[in-house]
Formats: sequence, structure tokens, C-alpha cells
Amino acid sequence: MLKDGLYELFYRAEAAPDAGFDSLLLALRGGLILGSDRWGGVFFGNCAYDDATRQYRVRVSLQVPDGGMLVTEDCARDGGVIDIETALDTEGCMVSELIEVAGRPVRVALKFKGPVPG
Repeated sequence: MLKDGLYELFYRAEAAPDAGFDSLLLALRGGLILGSDRWGGVFFGNCAYDDATRQYRVRVSLQVPDGGMLVTEDCARDGGVIDIETALDTEGCMVSELIEVAGRPVRVALKFKGPVPG
């Protein structure tokens, strides 16, 4: 089960052998998600556990800064917002899934780093 705290999210585009790879930090608290990468991208959203599928349903909006480029190498032209919806399995201590970002496959892995400082 995902618990409140800080996570590192690793991501890599699946489309090319030399695909981009990076990571970002996010905080999860009370089902709300807030995160940011080193390039100025910010994302926010929520997640909720679905008992029927035994998965977390995640919905986030990624705010891409002006001149930003996605890991899939798609330019964001003057910034913009990309909505991402996915389901994450929660077996084991590392969650890894293939998701779709702006129509392209991206491998993500989520690793718990610790509780949110109080």
C-alpha cells in the first residue's frame, strides 16, 4: 500500500534505445500528490485505492514550463498542462509501471524515501 510520505519517481521514455531518463521528488499526503522536477516541471493531483482492482488510481496534471521538453522528446511549445491518468500496482516496495504521457510510453518507478517531515 502507498503511504503518506516522500517518494522518488524515476522515469524513462520507452520509445528509443537512447531514451531520456531522470527522476523527481513528490509528496503524498491524504491522497493528494504534489511534486516537481529539476527542470521546473510541477505536477499535482490525487490518488485513491480501488479495492476491486487492488490498484491505486492516479490522476495528475503536469505543468510544463515555457520551452520545456518532455522525456519523450516532445516539445511543449510555450509550456502547457498534460493530464496523466494511470493505475499503479502496489505489490512490493518498488512500484514500476509503463504509463502513457502525451501519447507516448514512459516507464515509471516509485520508491518510498520516508515520511513527510512534521
